[in-house]
Amino acid sequence: MKDLNAVHLNGLRAAEVAGRLGSLQAAAEELGVTIGAVSQQIIKTEKQLGRVLFRT
Repeated sequence: MKDLNAVHLNGLRAAEVAGRLGSLQAAAEELGVTIGAVSQQIIKTEKQLGRVLFRT
């Protein structure tokens, strides 16, 4: 796994909320951002970690 110090906390937070609530829509509402913003943060975090966090 890549160095965790290089992973942005906003992306980890977006991933945690989306996983806990089960949807990007609910995560966006809780975080006060758009669905697109949550999606982009998760994509960025997946790239930083070198792993897929969610499967569709």
